[in-house]
Order: sequence, then C-alpha cells, then structure tokens
Amino acid sequence: MPDEPQSNLPFPSEEVTTERAWSFVQTWWRITQALGTSVTPEHVINTVVRESVQALGADAGSVFLPHPDGEALEIKSTVGYDPRQLDGWQRLPLTVHTPSTEAFLSRAPVVMETVEQAAQDYPALREVLAGTTGSLIALPLLVGDQVLGVLALTFHRARSFDDMDRAFLGTLASLCAQSLQRSAALADAQRLNEQLGFLAEASTILSRSLDLDTTLDAIAQLAIPRIGDWCAIYLPGKGTLLNPVTIVHQDPAQVSFLRDFIRRNPTSDSPDSGVGRVYTTGHAELIPTITDEMYDASPLDEASKREIRQLQLRSVITVPMVAGGVVVGVLGLARTHVERSYTPADLELAQQVANRAGKAVENARLHQALQEELQERTQVQRALDAMNVQLEDRVRERTAELQMVNDELQAFAHSVSHDLRTPIRHIASFADLLERQLPIGNARAEQALSQIRRGAKRLTATVDGLLLLSKASQQSLQRSDVQLHELALQVIDTLGIDPSERAVEWRLSTLPTVQGDLGLLTLVLQNLLGNARKYTAPVDHAIVEVSASHVGEGTLITVRDNGVGFDPSYAHKLFQPFQRLHSPSEFEGTGLGLANVRRIVQRHGGQVWAASVPGEGATFSFLLPD
Repeated sequence: MPDEPQSNLPFPSEEVTTERAWSFVQTWWRITQALGTSVTPEHVINTVVRESVQALGADAGSVFLPHPDGEALEIKSTVGYDPRQLDGWQRLPLTVHTPSTEAFLSRAPVVMETVEQAAQDYPALREVLAGTTGSLIALPLLVGDQVLGVLALTFHRARSFDDMDRAFLGTLASLCAQSLQRSAALADAQRLNEQLGFLAEASTILSRSLDLDTTLDAIAQLAIPRIGDWCAIYLPGKGTLLNPVTIVHQDPAQVSFLRDFIRRNPTSDSPDSGVGRVYTTGHAELIPTITDEMYDASPLDEASKREIRQLQLRSVITVPMVAGGVVVGVLGLARTHVERSYTPADLELAQQVANRAGKAVENARLHQALQEELQERTQVQRALDAMNVQLEDRVRERTAELQMVNDELQAFAHSVSHDLRTPIRHIASFADLLERQLPIGNARAEQALSQIRRGAKRLTATVDGLLLLSKASQQSLQRSDVQLHELALQVIDTLGIDPSERAVEWRLSTLPTVQGDLGLLTLVLQNLLGNARKYTAPVDHAIVEVSASHVGEGTLITVRDNGVGFDPSYAHKLFQPFQRLHSPSEFEGTGLGLANVRRIVQRHGGQVWAASVPGEGATFSFLLPD
C-alpha cells in the first residue's frame, strides 16, 4: 500500500469537519494519481477536465488554451456539454468579456455563484444563460507568473463556495497547471527529437544530388505529410513571375487542380499575394488559422473563392529561401485540418528547411553548403544520442502505462456492450407490448411509439459505432495479404442483399492486393461504399465508382459517387466523431462511420481525405503505404 498523501491544503479545523477534510485529501490524492499517468498534453487536458468535473460535482467543464495568435482562447477538451452548445465558442477572443477571458488576463479565479450575477457582470453570456440556473467557475492554470490556460466548470444548480472550497480550487488549478507544463515539456522534447531527425534527413537529401529539380522535389516529398498536407516551392521566372517548380499533395488530383489554378492566376512578386510579399520582403509569414470569414473577406471573385476553398487550406506557413543573404525562392506549407494549426515552432522548423533548400539553389556555393550540413548532421546526431539516453527509461515506463490504459479501454467497451444494449432492447420490447395493448386507430399513440422505436434503433447504432471505434483503436493489427477486389465485391453483394431496395450501378475497376488487417479494411469499405449508396438515394440513376492506383510508396483507393455531395469548406469536420454535414431527417446515421474509417486507415500508417461539389457527388480517397 502507498503512503498516505501529505496534503498542503489549508484545512482550518474550526470551519470544516474532519470528514470533509479527509474527503478533500482523498480527492486531491486521486487527481494526483490520475494526472501522474498522463503522457501527452492532450491526455493531461482531458484528465484535468474529467477529474475536475467529478471532484467538484460539476455538471460540465472545459479547458481553454491560448490560441497561437495570442489574441484568443480556444477549447481543447470538454465534458458534459452538448456539441451544439459549443457552436461559436470554440474560439474565444480575449476582447470578449467572459469569466474565462477575465481569469486568463487577471490570473485570478472568477467565481459566479448565481446565473443572475454572471449575466449582470458578463453581458456576452446573457443569451447563453437565459432560462438556466446554476454557478460558474473559471480557474487560471498558473505556474509561477505564467498562465497556461483556463479551467471552466459549470453547475446546473446554484451553490456557494466557502473558504475551504476556494482553497481547494486554487490547489486543484495549480496541480493541473504543473501537470500540463510537465507533459508539454516532454512533448516538446519528443517533437525536438522528430524535428532533428527531419532536419538530418533533409540535409542528406540536399547532399545527394546536384540536380535542382530533383533536390527540391525530394524536399517537398519529405515534408508531406510529416509537417504539412501541402508543399509548394516557388522560384523566380520571367519578369516578375514566380513559378511553382514543385507542388506536392497526397492526392494527385489536388496537385493538378492547383497547377491549373496557378496557370490561370499567375503568382508575381507583388506584395498583394503572400508568396510575392515574402519574396520581396524576405520576412516569413504564419497564418495559424484560416477561418470561413477570412475566405469570405477575400478580394477575389466568387468563382475564385470557391476554387480556393476546394484546396481546404486551414493553416499556412510561407518562408523565404535565402542563400548568401539573398532571397532565391519561397517555400509554402499548408495544413487542411483546424486541429493541427501551425505554431511559431513550426515556422522556425520551416525556415530551417527553406534555408537548406536555398543553399541548393546557389550552385556556386554548393560545396561550402554541403560541408556546413555535414557538420550540423554530426551535431544533430550527438543531440539525438544524448536525448535518447535520457528518454529510454521514460519510454519503457510509458509503454507499460499505455498497455494498462488499453486494457481499461477494452474493458469499458465490453461494459458498454453489456450495460447499454439490454435496456435498449427493453425499450423496443415494451414499445411492441404497448402497441398490442392500445386500441387501433389511435394515431397520436402510434406516432409516439414509432418515435420510441426510432430512438432505440439510433441508440443501438450509436453503441455499435462506439464499439467499432474502440475496436479500431485497440485491436492489434493482423496483417496479411488482402485482395481488395474480392473484398469490395463481397461488400457490394451485402449492400444489395434486399431486392426491394433501389438499384445502384457499381463501376468497379481492378483493385490490387495490399498488406493490412482484413477485418478492419472490411469496415473501411463497408462505411465508404455504404455512405456512397446512402447519399445517392435522391438520384434517379445512382453510380458508384471504385478505383485504385499506385502513388509514390503506397496504394491510393478512391470511392466516387454522383449523390448529393457536401460543402467542401466543411470537409475537415467529416472524419470527427459525431460530426455530420446532413441532418438525421435527410439521411440516417450516427456520425461515427467516417471516424472509424480515419482511425483504421491511420493505424495502417495511411491517410484519408474527401472532396465534393454540392449536388454533383463526393469523392473519398485513402492511401495505404506499401
């Protein structure tokens, strides 16, 4: 048994009972243990909000961290909130007066014991708080004078907080902040290790060939997808034009689309464009997040805006390539997912890559540049060796802890299957029993029973989806040769098993054999082909095409349909759990199928993405490495 925790909390005996004090100590000890097993900053953040809600009896909670632009807070984890409640609040500008922004700026806790008090002090919350009762708490996560973020808690019932509560809140926030700082330091060390390895590999590429196009293309290929989803390198052309000598994306169709767009809209060294501005000034630019409002505010015409949106740019870095103090080109990187916004550290890494590429452009200085790269590689290797010595023991400990967490997740999945399926079946059974007891012709009762059955069916589908998501995350991969062509035919036969359903024209190209887990890849095809069949329902002649091609060092599989499609500006939401771009009244679903697809493909070391033109169908592609 471990020693009893030594708490430094102030527990004045004249104000609290021994029982209450011991309860606080036990809670503090449990949270300390939970945070001690957290590995990554994301894990710490999730643990902080989950354990804080449980410890204080709150009904919901969230953790805000500073946005990279330093002008706003953004939600990183929540518990207890309906996703619809968070619409419009994921990014909270510091200029908006709320308990969370005040706690962040003042570095002091904000406690609102009543909704009336909160609505009076914070007018921005009046609409959100209308018709509700309860209390609000916003705790700054402080380490010394540095504020790392804010922990916000919501109580549905109003409650008061005495000195003991407030003292415990302060200690809880300090403990959470220290754990967050510790995990961030470990993550930074791991990120530095990866960046040093990347720079070492980039240096090797630059020293491998004297051919400029080959070298720049190899650098761009190395960057995707490790530090971006898009990579483009521009060099001076005729007159004032800047030519994209290299454009790389995992989807060849996207590369062709961008090249065609640039051909019709040439890039010059004018300061009106980001690339031209960086080339003329020599100053790097970072746009952490490109919002829909920024697209709308663009001076381009509507047709060009729609084309730009299809590129799905959500975070952009543009850096100058410098050699001998002269800008010789521009390196551009972009990501297509909002949850992976670029940071100043990414900008610094991109600048280092661009500097190395600039030296390759200057052939006259090639020999000197190679010597400098060789020396730097030696220093990088020494740093890696020193860091690996320190990290080896930590990695072994974390591996054991991760195995324990995986076992707990598997047990949770079995618990969900047992504890939720039975009551759902009871709901459906009692609905049938009620129907037999009701007199015929009671339309209102029949409608209510129909809604109960639909709800039970949806709950069952959601439970199944969650179990599949858990299985996709935890089950070890059983790799073997998977004949995709035969597998696709089997899935298509299953989808068309009901002769009363409408006909779909399946256009299936010859698909190759790949290495992967047969069961998990079956789930991928079932979801993608099932979605294609579902979203072509309004079309008179439904067509679904399945094709494959060899791209680089992997196999690209594409599923294309002529259904209703979706708004491409929201494509980044498709693969997130419970995110849907169509209402349940239009198309049934739980919002978990594509999340399963993404998890399975990533576990195979691949990537998945989607594109669409509303009303003309959708295209889903996933890349499996060889």
